[in-house]
Amino acid sequence: MSIRTWASLIACAMLTCGAHAATVQLSFTISDLKLQVGTYDGTAVHWQDASGVAGPTTFDFSIRFELDNPMVSTSFVNWPVVEHGRSFREAVVSETFYTVNYKDLLGPAATYTTWVSHGWTDPGSSVSFDAGVIASEPYRWDPMRQVNYSRGLHWDLPASAESSADFDGDAFLALLRAQIGTTFAAGFSEGYSIVSHERPAGSDAAVVTAWQGGRRVGNLTLRSVSFVPEPATLVLSGLGLLAAAAVARSRRRRG
Repeated sequence: MSIRTWASLIACAMLTCGAHAATVQLSFTISDLKLQVGTYDGTAVHWQDASGVAGPTTFDFSIRFELDNPMVSTSFVNWPVVEHGRSFREAVVSETFYTVNYKDLLGPAATYTTWVSHGWTDPGSSVSFDAGVIASEPYRWDPMRQVNYSRGLHWDLPASAESSADFDGDAFLALLRAQIGTTFAAGFSEGYSIVSHERPAGSDAAVVTAWQGGRRVGNLTLRSVSFVPEPATLVLSGLGLLAAAAVARSRRRRG
Protein backbone atom coordinates (compact mmCIF):
# COMPACT_ATOMS: atom_id res chain seq x y z
CA MET A 1 0.00 0.00 0.00
CA SER A 2 1.43 3.39 -0.96
CA ILE A 3 2.26 6.15 1.50
CA ARG A 4 -0.40 8.31 -0.18
CA THR A 5 -3.02 5.62 0.53
CA TRP A 6 -1.94 5.42 4.17
CA ALA A 7 -2.25 9.20 4.45
CA SER A 8 -5.80 9.02 3.06
CA LEU A 9 -6.79 6.34 5.57
CA ILE A 10 -5.38 8.31 8.48
CA ALA A 11 -7.19 11.45 7.34
CA CYS A 12 -10.48 9.53 7.21
CA ALA A 13 -9.87 8.15 10.68
CA MET A 14 -9.17 11.66 11.98
CA LEU A 15 -12.49 12.85 10.62
CA THR A 16 -14.20 9.89 12.27
CA CYS A 17 -12.52 10.68 15.58
CA GLY A 18 -13.66 14.26 15.36
CA ALA A 19 -17.25 13.12 15.03
CA HIS A 20 -17.14 11.26 18.36
CA ALA A 21 -17.87 12.96 21.68
CA ALA A 22 -15.36 12.95 24.54
CA THR A 23 -16.05 9.94 26.76
CA VAL A 24 -15.33 10.55 30.44
CA GLN A 25 -14.84 7.73 32.93
CA LEU A 26 -15.32 8.22 36.66
CA SER A 27 -13.65 5.49 38.72
CA PHE A 28 -14.63 4.83 42.33
CA THR A 29 -13.96 2.54 45.25
CA ILE A 30 -17.02 1.33 47.16
CA SER A 31 -16.25 0.29 50.75
CA ASP A 32 -17.91 -0.73 54.03
CA LEU A 33 -20.97 -2.06 52.20
CA LYS A 34 -23.87 -2.95 54.47
CA LEU A 35 -27.34 -4.37 54.02
CA GLN A 36 -30.46 -2.37 54.89
CA VAL A 37 -34.16 -3.28 54.99
CA GLY A 38 -36.85 -0.66 54.47
CA THR A 39 -40.26 -0.20 56.06
CA TYR A 40 -43.03 2.07 54.80
CA ASP A 41 -45.19 3.93 57.33
CA GLY A 42 -47.73 5.22 54.83
CA THR A 43 -45.81 8.43 54.21
CA ALA A 44 -42.08 7.69 53.95
CA VAL A 45 -39.64 4.78 53.77
CA HIS A 46 -37.38 4.20 56.78
CA TRP A 47 -34.19 2.14 56.44
CA GLN A 48 -32.71 -0.09 59.13
CA ASP A 49 -29.36 -1.89 59.11
CA ALA A 50 -29.63 -5.66 58.78
CA SER A 51 -27.10 -8.39 59.47
CA GLY A 52 -25.04 -9.92 56.68
CA VAL A 53 -24.14 -8.79 53.17
CA ALA A 54 -23.45 -12.21 51.55
CA GLY A 55 -20.80 -10.90 49.21
CA PRO A 56 -17.91 -8.43 48.82
CA THR A 57 -18.01 -5.26 50.92
CA THR A 58 -15.28 -3.43 48.97
CA PHE A 59 -15.08 -3.24 45.16
CA ASP A 60 -14.37 -0.98 42.17
CA PHE A 61 -17.15 0.86 40.36
CA SER A 62 -17.18 3.10 37.28
CA ILE A 63 -19.44 5.29 35.18
CA ARG A 64 -18.87 6.55 31.62
CA PHE A 65 -20.70 9.35 29.85
CA GLU A 66 -20.36 11.60 26.82
CA LEU A 67 -19.18 15.01 28.00
CA ASP A 68 -20.16 16.79 24.77
CA ASN A 69 -23.72 15.48 24.78
CA PRO A 70 -25.54 17.05 27.74
CA MET A 71 -29.31 17.04 27.96
CA VAL A 72 -31.05 20.23 26.95
CA SER A 73 -34.06 19.47 29.13
CA THR A 74 -34.43 17.45 32.33
CA SER A 75 -38.23 17.20 32.11
CA PHE A 76 -38.56 13.42 32.14
CA VAL A 77 -40.83 11.17 34.16
CA ASN A 78 -38.96 9.54 37.07
CA TRP A 79 -35.94 11.67 36.26
CA PRO A 80 -33.60 13.42 38.74
CA VAL A 81 -34.38 17.01 37.76
CA VAL A 82 -31.88 19.84 38.19
CA GLU A 83 -32.67 23.43 37.29
CA HIS A 84 -29.01 24.43 37.03
CA GLY A 85 -26.07 22.29 36.03
CA ARG A 86 -25.56 19.50 33.53
CA SER A 87 -27.30 16.19 32.96
CA PHE A 88 -26.35 13.35 30.62
CA ARG A 89 -28.43 10.39 29.49
CA GLU A 90 -27.31 6.95 28.41
CA ALA A 91 -24.34 6.67 30.74
CA VAL A 92 -22.57 3.31 31.03
CA VAL A 93 -22.76 2.15 34.66
CA SER A 94 -20.76 -0.84 35.83
CA GLU A 95 -22.55 -3.75 37.48
CA THR A 96 -21.74 -5.22 40.88
CA PHE A 97 -21.58 -8.71 42.31
CA TYR A 98 -25.22 -8.27 43.38
CA THR A 99 -26.71 -6.84 40.17
CA VAL A 100 -27.61 -10.17 38.58
CA ASN A 101 -29.91 -11.06 41.49
CA TYR A 102 -31.76 -7.76 41.16
CA LYS A 103 -32.13 -8.31 37.41
CA ASP A 104 -33.68 -11.70 38.10
CA LEU A 105 -36.15 -10.01 40.43
CA LEU A 106 -37.08 -7.45 37.76
CA GLY A 107 -37.47 -9.91 34.94
CA PRO A 108 -36.59 -9.59 31.23
CA ALA A 109 -39.31 -7.04 30.40
CA ALA A 110 -37.93 -4.33 32.71
CA THR A 111 -36.94 -0.97 31.21
CA TYR A 112 -33.66 0.66 32.26
CA THR A 113 -32.62 4.34 32.24
CA THR A 114 -29.13 5.65 33.04
CA TRP A 115 -28.02 9.17 33.85
CA VAL A 116 -25.33 11.50 35.21
CA SER A 117 -26.30 14.90 36.64
CA HIS A 118 -24.66 17.66 38.65
CA GLY A 119 -26.50 20.76 39.82
CA TRP A 120 -29.01 22.22 42.22
CA THR A 121 -32.66 23.22 42.30
CA ASP A 122 -32.69 26.24 44.62
CA PRO A 123 -30.32 29.24 44.79
CA GLY A 124 -27.90 28.85 47.68
CA SER A 125 -28.70 25.16 48.14
CA SER A 126 -26.09 22.42 48.18
CA VAL A 127 -24.80 21.12 44.87
CA SER A 128 -25.67 17.48 44.27
CA PHE A 129 -24.07 14.86 42.05
CA ASP A 130 -26.18 11.87 41.01
CA ALA A 131 -25.46 9.05 38.61
CA GLY A 132 -26.69 5.56 38.05
CA VAL A 133 -29.43 3.28 36.78
CA ILE A 134 -33.13 3.15 37.50
CA ALA A 135 -35.42 0.37 36.27
CA SER A 136 -38.99 -0.85 36.62
CA GLU A 137 -40.86 -3.91 35.48
CA PRO A 138 -44.10 -3.41 33.54
CA TYR A 139 -46.95 -2.56 35.89
CA ARG A 140 -49.11 -5.50 36.92
CA TRP A 141 -52.79 -4.67 37.21
CA ASP A 142 -54.20 -7.73 38.91
CA PRO A 143 -53.10 -7.26 41.58
CA MET A 144 -51.67 -3.74 41.14
CA ARG A 145 -47.96 -4.32 41.75
CA GLN A 146 -44.59 -3.10 40.48
CA VAL A 147 -40.94 -3.92 41.11
CA ASN A 148 -38.45 -1.00 41.03
CA TYR A 149 -34.65 -1.02 41.09
CA SER A 150 -31.80 1.50 41.34
CA ARG A 151 -28.00 1.37 41.37
CA GLY A 152 -25.97 4.52 41.66
CA LEU A 153 -24.15 7.32 43.42
CA HIS A 154 -25.02 10.53 45.23
CA TRP A 155 -23.13 13.23 47.08
CA ASP A 156 -23.82 16.80 48.22
CA LEU A 157 -21.43 19.75 48.39
CA PRO A 158 -21.98 23.23 49.86
CA ALA A 159 -23.01 25.84 47.29
CA SER A 160 -20.24 28.27 46.31
CA ALA A 161 -19.58 31.13 43.91
CA GLU A 162 -17.81 28.70 41.58
CA SER A 163 -20.90 26.50 41.36
CA SER A 164 -23.48 29.26 41.00
CA ALA A 165 -23.76 29.17 37.21
CA ASP A 166 -24.56 26.59 34.60
CA PHE A 167 -21.49 24.45 34.00
CA ASP A 168 -19.71 24.10 30.72
CA GLY A 169 -17.76 20.92 30.08
CA ASP A 170 -14.45 22.13 31.53
CA ALA A 171 -16.08 23.55 34.66
CA PHE A 172 -18.03 20.34 35.16
CA LEU A 173 -14.84 18.26 34.98
CA ALA A 174 -13.05 20.67 37.32
CA LEU A 175 -15.80 20.22 39.92
CA LEU A 176 -15.49 16.46 39.62
CA ARG A 177 -11.68 16.42 39.76
CA ALA A 178 -11.76 18.58 42.90
CA GLN A 179 -13.42 15.60 44.65
CA ILE A 180 -10.73 13.02 43.78
CA GLY A 181 -9.69 11.26 46.96
CA THR A 182 -12.79 12.37 48.86
CA THR A 183 -14.92 9.72 50.58
CA PHE A 184 -18.67 10.27 50.82
CA ALA A 185 -20.42 8.26 53.51
CA ALA A 186 -23.27 6.13 52.14
CA GLY A 187 -22.66 7.62 48.69
CA PHE A 188 -23.38 4.34 46.91
CA SER A 189 -26.57 2.30 46.99
CA GLU A 190 -28.12 -0.58 45.08
CA GLY A 191 -31.53 -1.91 45.91
CA TYR A 192 -35.13 -2.69 45.05
CA SER A 193 -38.70 -2.11 46.14
CA ILE A 194 -41.93 -4.01 45.49
CA VAL A 195 -44.99 -1.79 45.74
CA SER A 196 -48.59 -3.00 45.80
CA HIS A 197 -51.59 -0.70 45.28
CA GLU A 198 -55.32 -0.84 45.29
CA ARG A 199 -57.90 1.58 43.95
CA PRO A 200 -60.81 2.14 46.36
CA ALA A 201 -64.28 1.93 44.87
CA GLY A 202 -65.39 5.24 43.43
CA SER A 203 -61.85 6.67 43.44
CA ASP A 204 -59.36 7.25 40.61
CA ALA A 205 -56.40 7.42 43.02
CA ALA A 206 -54.44 4.30 43.92
CA VAL A 207 -53.19 3.86 47.48
CA VAL A 208 -50.20 1.82 48.65
CA THR A 209 -51.33 -1.32 50.43
CA ALA A 210 -47.96 -3.06 50.82
CA TRP A 211 -44.30 -2.11 50.42
CA GLN A 212 -41.21 -4.31 50.57
CA GLY A 213 -37.65 -3.21 49.90
CA GLY A 214 -33.98 -3.75 50.56
CA ARG A 215 -30.71 -2.18 49.53
CA ARG A 216 -26.94 -2.31 49.97
CA VAL A 217 -25.28 0.95 50.95
CA GLY A 218 -21.56 1.75 50.98
CA ASN A 219 -19.07 4.58 51.25
CA LEU A 220 -17.95 6.12 47.95
CA THR A 221 -14.44 7.36 47.10
CA LEU A 222 -13.71 9.01 43.75
CA ARG A 223 -10.34 7.70 42.52
CA SER A 224 -9.98 9.29 39.09
CA VAL A 225 -11.61 11.31 36.31
CA SER A 226 -10.20 10.42 32.90
CA PHE A 227 -10.92 10.44 29.19
CA VAL A 228 -11.47 7.08 27.53
CA PRO A 229 -10.11 6.54 23.98
CA GLU A 230 -12.91 6.16 21.44
CA PRO A 231 -12.74 3.18 19.05
CA ALA A 232 -11.93 5.57 16.19
CA THR A 233 -9.01 6.93 18.21
CA LEU A 234 -7.65 3.41 18.63
CA VAL A 235 -8.07 2.85 14.88
CA LEU A 236 -6.15 6.05 14.21
CA SER A 237 -3.32 4.94 16.50
CA GLY A 238 -3.20 1.56 14.78
CA LEU A 239 -3.15 3.14 11.32
CA GLY A 240 -0.34 5.41 12.42
CA LEU A 241 1.78 2.45 13.53
CA LEU A 242 1.03 0.56 10.32
CA ALA A 243 1.89 3.61 8.25
CA ALA A 244 5.20 4.00 10.08
CA ALA A 245 6.00 0.35 9.40
CA ALA A 246 5.11 0.78 5.71
CA VAL A 247 7.39 3.81 5.39
CA ALA A 248 10.24 1.88 7.06
CA ARG A 249 9.78 -1.05 4.66
CA SER A 250 9.72 1.33 1.68
CA ARG A 251 13.00 2.92 2.81
CA ARG A 252 14.65 -0.46 3.29
CA ARG A 253 13.68 -1.49 -0.25
CA ARG A 254 15.13 1.71 -1.65
CA GLY A 255 18.29 1.22 0.36
